[in-house]
Amino acid sequence: MHENATVMKVLKSLSVYWDDDIAEDIEQLLILRAFPRKTTDPFYPSTHNKGEINIGICNSQIIGVSKEELTQGMLVVGRSGSGKTNLFTHLMKQFIVKGIPTLNFDVKKDYRHLLKEHPDIIVIPWEYLRLNPLKPPRGVSAIRWLQEFTEVFGHSQALLSGSKNFVMARLHRLFDLYGVFEGSDHYPTMLEFQEILNNTKYSMISKDARYLETVRNRVNTIILAFDKVFDCEDGLPLEELLNRNVIIEMDGLMEDAQSFIIEILLVWIYNYRLAQGHRGELRHVILFDEAKKIFDRNKEHMVEAGIPIIDIITDRAREFGEALIVADQEPTKLTDSIKANSYTKITLSLGSGKDIVEMSRCMGLNTQQTDHSHCLKVGKGIIKISGEVPGQITIPYVPIKKDVVDKEVIDDLNKKMENYHITPRIRPDKFEDFIIPSIKVSKSKKESLSDEAVKLLEDINQHQISPLKDRYNRINMTSSKGTRAKKELVSNGLVKEVEVNTKEKGGRPKLLEATDKGNDHLLLNGHEPNGNNGKGSLKHRYWQDKIKKYYEKWGCKAQIEVFIGKKSVDVVVIFPNKKSVAVEVAMSHHHQVENIKKNLEFDFDEIIIACKDEKVKEMIIKNARQVIGKSLPGNIRFCLLKQFNGSNGDGKPTDSESTLNNKRISKSETGLKNLEGRC
Repeated sequence: MHENATVMKVLKSLSVYWDDDIAEDIEQLLILRAFPRKTTDPFYPSTHNKGEINIGICNSQIIGVSKEELTQGMLVVGRSGSGKTNLFTHLMKQFIVKGIPTLNFDVKKDYRHLLKEHPDIIVIPWEYLRLNPLKPPRGVSAIRWLQEFTEVFGHSQALLSGSKNFVMARLHRLFDLYGVFEGSDHYPTMLEFQEILNNTKYSMISKDARYLETVRNRVNTIILAFDKVFDCEDGLPLEELLNRNVIIEMDGLMEDAQSFIIEILLVWIYNYRLAQGHRGELRHVILFDEAKKIFDRNKEHMVEAGIPIIDIITDRAREFGEALIVADQEPTKLTDSIKANSYTKITLSLGSGKDIVEMSRCMGLNTQQTDHSHCLKVGKGIIKISGEVPGQITIPYVPIKKDVVDKEVIDDLNKKMENYHITPRIRPDKFEDFIIPSIKVSKSKKESLSDEAVKLLEDINQHQISPLKDRYNRINMTSSKGTRAKKELVSNGLVKEVEVNTKEKGGRPKLLEATDKGNDHLLLNGHEPNGNNGKGSLKHRYWQDKIKKYYEKWGCKAQIEVFIGKKSVDVVVIFPNKKSVAVEVAMSHHHQVENIKKNLEFDFDEIIIACKDEKVKEMIIKNARQVIGKSLPGNIRFCLLKQFNGSNGDGKPTDSESTLNNKRISKSETGLKNLEGRC
């Protein structure tokens, strides 16, 4: 009665003072009272955006975005099979018809099948890509490009500032040798960079020796992965390809290599547009599927590495007419930057509750709309365009016959590339002298140590975790001679002695570790310092070795420093019944909660935190309960490191879950599938 009285008063007032807005509100109120079922639609009223790029249908109306809106980014999320590839195909066909050039990084060979309908598309399997990432775009200075390359290489290969500075310094010398800074048109390639790293023999301070080892490993891996891709001074004409519809197929290329090649191409495009003054309207569209490989949120959490270069590109791309369309299955693993800078967001069916919650937060969905997103069918989604209310959308199905095979792609590519010349790489006349500088080592320095001391130092370099008695036996040296050799190395500052407190009576084994000076001595005498075969201190590595041997004694497979993606686990153990166990060595309470969360994400059957002492153990448990919850998951176990010693470790390790004893455990897709073969 009260509501009716209010309506009557408003209607009476409208008869005297008419107001369109008030009248419309009253009309909606009366409609809702007459047709209450309308209120069951969580997206009523829905969005009415109409742009020239058609996305789908909402309430019998076409929903689309304009070219200007497209430059501000689009994010598409959905589980495998939800319709992401169909949406990308739907969009690409429109771009081709409208004359908008595209670059699609295809990780599953999904889009090559457009060739038959659109023969102007250029499909490039990564093996046939030819690129010199050290050569800058036209109009970009060498010194600027040197810095851009270093940032990309560093972030894609998870290098910290020290290693990135090392890359910058070595490349600067290489550019100088080629006369680049004096205006030469000839540039070195990644293969020359690899060669100077692999042939570096001169003595350096210890930190540089470690940087060399790290960078050399990354460069060798990249070169090995790409094979002939970098074997050219001038590769495919990127400027011309920006005006074509290009698909670069990444299938079969390792993840770090994918990150590097995609990021370097993005940075190349950005710097090229900047140098040419290309600003304003939409010029080009870049599409990513499986985007977490590039827009990895872990990069934003690496504070020591600085702001990820991909975040900078995401923020600035629209200024230069570059539209980014990004798709992935797991939005929680994407950078905050791509989620914040996407003008259009589309959620298809998701397979995880936490991913649904994440996208509901990003799109501003209410409770009813969030609940509805749990029930989305294939081809159905929720769209949120900035400034509009969310709407439910149906994406049109685009039938496409997937029958294009590798031979057709390669034959078509060879035909289209006939007019493009690939310039082979060259070397300056003095290149050999540059990569292998002569080293003069005085005879007195080589002979400053006794033969026994030299043998012992070399053994320490090769076998980092080894009791003294085993060392002496291995190099056929008596205990008295070994002790003299050890004292000689210690007194000369080449080796330091580390005592490990095992918390057992008489259990204080002494280990030997080469110092910075010792590593320099090894370099001067033709030996490559092994550095840390693993992370952490020598004590930390001692316990890793102890734990590995403890489990191997009982028939388990164990491996130290197992990398899953870009994160590592101290020791991974695979039981005979396929149960997987992650063991973390906790010399202190720092970073252990992060280790627990990491291993929970990796879906290990059991997680063991082996603590230095009771105090460390109590602190970790306290911190874990504050962050994860008072009731910790049942597969997390805390113990003391001394339990892995011989005196307390004679008992056979038992399975905490008896149900694991007689069945094979199937792993998730986090990387544990192939773990058994690596252990």
